[in-house]
Amino acid sequence: MVLFGTFDAVRGATLPAIRAEFGVLYNLFGLSFSVATVGFMMTIYASGRLAAVRGLKPVLVTGLSLVALAQFGSMLIAGFVSFSLIVLLMQTGGGFLEMGLNGIGGRLFIRRPAVGMSLLHLFFGVGSTIAGAFAGRMAMTGFGWRAAFVAPVALTLPLLALFAFVSFPDQNSGSPDGHIVHHQRDERLRVALRQPQVRMLAILLGVGILLEIGIGNWLVNYLVVVRHYSEAQAGLYLSLFFGLFTAGRLFCPYVAEYFGYIRTIGWFGVGALVCLISGFLVPDYPALFSLAGLFVSILYPTVMGELMKTYGDRATRLMGPMLVAAITLATAGNWLIAGLHDLAGVQAGFMSVSLVALALTLSARRALSRYSFSSNSTS
Repeated sequence: MVLFGTFDAVRGATLPAIRAEFGVLYNLFGLSFSVATVGFMMTIYASGRLAAVRGLKPVLVTGLSLVALAQFGSMLIAGFVSFSLIVLLMQTGGGFLEMGLNGIGGRLFIRRPAVGMSLLHLFFGVGSTIAGAFAGRMAMTGFGWRAAFVAPVALTLPLLALFAFVSFPDQNSGSPDGHIVHHQRDERLRVALRQPQVRMLAILLGVGILLEIGIGNWLVNYLVVVRHYSEAQAGLYLSLFFGLFTAGRLFCPYVAEYFGYIRTIGWFGVGALVCLISGFLVPDYPALFSLAGLFVSILYPTVMGELMKTYGDRATRLMGPMLVAAITLATAGNWLIAGLHDLAGVQAGFMSVSLVALALTLSARRALSRYSFSSNSTS
C-alpha cells in the first residue's frame, strides 16, 4: 500500500512540470488519466479471476512486475504519448496490487471491517505523504520529474523479490491464504448492480474516489498557476493533505464504528466541503485544502467496510463489480474536471471539486433515507 500510494502523489506533484515540457491541454491529461483508470479497472476484474484460479502470489508478483517496468520505463519518456503509456502500465500494475490487498482484507477484517480496512489503507497515505514531498522538489532540481517516477523502484524491487521467493500456501489447503482466494469469483456486473444497496455503495465509493483524486491530481497545479507558489511549496501542501489523510485513516474509523458507516460518510463529506470552500475564501491559507485530507481519508475503507458488513462472505464476489462501477464514475468525473480547466480556467476547474464533496454528502443522505445497511442498525 505504501508503494501504491506513491502513484497519484507523484503524478499530481509533477503535473505542472510535465505540462510545461510537453505543452498539452489539461483535457489531454484528463484523457490520459481516464485511459489509465480503465486499465486499472480491467485489471481488477482480471485479477479477481486469476486469484480464484491461481492464488494470490501470481496476482501480487504480476502487479509488482508491471509497476517496476513502468518505473524503469519512465526514464525513456520522450513525449506525452509515451508518458500516457507509462501511466497506463503503472495503473494496470496497481490494479493487481489493489485487488490482491483488498481480497486479503475482506477475509481478515471480519469483526471491525472499517477499522481493519482503514489500517490497511493507512499505508496508502504514508506513501502519498512521502512522495508528495519529494516529487515536487525533484521536479524543480536537476533530477527532473522523470526521476520522481523512477525513485519508488527502490521499494518495488525488494517487494518483488520477497513475493517471488516466498512460498504461498495452496488455495485448497485450508490455510489462511488459501481461504482468502477460495470461491472468490466475481458476480456479473449487471447482476450485482441490480441490488439497490450495491448501486448506492458504488455511487458513494465513486464520488469518494473522485474527491480524493480531484484534490490529489489538481491541487499542486492550482497552487502553482493561480496562487503562484513554487512546485516545491505546492508539493508540501499536497504532502500535508496526504499526511492528514494518513492520520484520518488511523483514528477516524472508530467514529464510523460508533455512529454508523453511511452516516459518518455524510458528515465527513460536509467536513471536506467546508475545508475546500474555506480554502477558496481565505487564499492566504492553502493548508485549508490540505485539511480536507482528514475527511477524505475515511471514505474508501468505510464504504468497503459497509459492503463487508452488509453482505458478509458474498462481499468478496461483489467487490470487483462495485469497484468497476465506482471507478467508472470517478474516471468520468475527473475527465470533466480536466475539461473545465481548459474551458473555464484553472480556478474554476479546481473549484468544481467542491461540487464533488457536495454530491457525496447528498448521496449519503439519500442512502440513509432509502436503504437499509447493516452498520446503521448498530449505531
